[in-house]
Amino acid sequence: MAGEFDPSRINAVVVLTDGRNEFPADNNLESLTRVLRSEAADRVVRVFPIAYGDDADLVELQAIADASRAAAYDASDPASLDKVLTAVLSNF
Repeated sequence: MAGEFDPSRINAVVVLTDGRNEFPADNNLESLTRVLRSEAADRVVRVFPIAYGDDADLVELQAIADASRAAAYDASDPASLDKVLTAVLSNF
């Protein structure tokens, strides 16, 4: 996204996830948040994680959201997903 940044558009990513990085080749939360924090305020790509399911790690997802100047959302109860998606989209 950063490579295709367009200041005339919304530059954001919405991630629906259980919040568990199970890809051992790239599971460094500190590195990810450091990269996200380093983006200039006028070129930031905001990441809006949605924690989905019982095993969702909302703490890690909140760290990602905070680093990208966004917000994390809790949809650990699948019945709340419609309400959460509406809240996420209200950012745009």
